[in-house]
Amino acid sequence: MSRNIHFAHNNLNKAERQALKRLSKNSDITIKPADKGGATVILNSIDYYNEAKRQLINKITVENLRSIKQKSFRLNQSMYRYTSQK
Repeated sequence: MSRNIHFAHNNLNKAERQALKRLSKNSDITIKPADKGGATVILNSIDYYNEAKRQLINKITVENLRSIKQKSFRLNQSMYRYTSQK
């Protein structure tokens, strides 16, 4: 039984691999894949954390506003039905 084992080829030379290894150990930066284009992004860790926090807070705020709007709409409907029955 023969196996076809394929190894990933590294496209970085030794110096580039060492530099990438040093960068990945640096806690002051965060290395992430980009949202689009398959690129890699290097960010200041504090900025990365603050942006994640901002987006999370914004999502929570939007969800809370949506909930408040729905509750307000239901309350208005109930009040309309109550006043129209009199």
